[in-house]
Amino acid sequence: MDSLNEQQDMLILQLFESHARQQALEKEKLGIPDNGYFYHKISEQQDRSDEFIKTEEFLKWIVKSNPDEFDEVVNISFINYGDTELVYVIDESGYKRTLLVGQPNIEFGTVKKRI
Repeated sequence: MDSLNEQQDMLILQLFESHARQQALEKEKLGIPDNGYFYHKISEQQDRSDEFIKTEEFLKWIVKSNPDEFDEVVNISFINYGDTELVYVIDESGYKRTLLVGQPNIEFGTVKKRI
C-alpha cells in the first residue's frame, strides 16, 4: 500500500514539476520554487494527492467566486509553508496578494487568530 501511495506521489509530482519549473522561469522568485505538493502535512487517514487537488481547486474557487476582487487571469503560486498553513501568492498583472490556506491535517478552528 505504501508503495502504491509513493508511486502516486511521484506521478503527481512529475505532472506538476514541469509546470512549476516553467512558472519559476517566467516570474520573479517569491519563495520556494515548488508547487507545494510535498509540503502538505497530512494525517494517516488522508491521501496526499487528494489533499493537493482539493487545495488547488479551493484556490481556483476563491478567484472564480470573487469576480469583483480578481481579474479573469491570475497566477497562483506556492511560496512557503508552516506547521499550520500553506502560503500562496495571487498575482494579477503585478498586483500581488498573499493567501494563507490551512494545512490539511489541522482541524478547522485550531488556528483562530492570526497576528
